[in-house]
Amino acid sequence: MLTWKLATKKVTELKENPKNPRNLTKKGLDDLEKSITKFGVAEPLVVNSDGMICGGHGRKKILERLNIKEVDCYLPSRKLTSKEFDELNIRLNKNIAGEFNFDILANEFELPDLLEWGFEERELGIEKKLKDLSDKLKNTFEVVIECVNEKEQEKTYNELSGKYQCRLLTL
Repeated sequence: MLTWKLATKKVTELKENPKNPRNLTKKGLDDLEKSITKFGVAEPLVVNSDGMICGGHGRKKILERLNIKEVDCYLPSRKLTSKEFDELNIRLNKNIAGEFNFDILANEFELPDLLEWGFEERELGIEKKLKDLSDKLKNTFEVVIECVNEKEQEKTYNELSGKYQCRLLTL
């Protein structure tokens, strides 16, 4: 079985994989920069013995942005074949062993924190809820009737409440 050792490498020695199928986004990189600025590089990069990055392209970009010169990397006990390298690159990005429990996120964490930490409103279902509410409000109309006294108010309410959803407001 292949084994891995942790080693410190110069960021300038690390080569980006031209076949990396992962598209880096501005938002993703900005979120990653916040994380690395606050916590450091908590997860070492995965690098083949020739310096080619297999996992950690975004982290390398942020290290360059922050002018950090060295980083911990996992190196294999032997050079990976091209097929092994490609497979590991895909697996590191695709084989995530779970998904978020949105009930726990909703009940144990604050929405502003989740948004600050990288979630988007659409991931949390907020856009859909707002759209549903917006659609409902588009079909809702309100009429205000001012009455001169309580008796007229009661009469008007009784006439309209049989046909419409009504509520009384006393100012």
